[in-house]
Amino acid sequence: MTGVGARFDSLRLSSPEMRRLGLALALSLAVHLLGWGGYAAGREFGWWQQWHWPVWLPRLVAVKIKPLPPQYNEQQLTFVEVA
Repeated sequence: MTGVGARFDSLRLSSPEMRRLGLALALSLAVHLLGWGGYAAGREFGWWQQWHWPVWLPRLVAVKIKPLPPQYNEQQLTFVEVA
């Protein structure tokens, strides 16, 4: 970040700020690649089919929730002509 008494006449980032930004981007890329790689590996090796899901999960998916009918609570608007 900027220090006390820093000048704000330029939008260029200083070297420590650029280093921090680069580190944040690299960390984000690494986390996303690990997540995607884990998902792809699980699909490739069939880990997701061998997974023992909790007993309550299929029942949760089978429950159908009925949506509530829409309720119209708007007040009626009246047009008033102003001369």
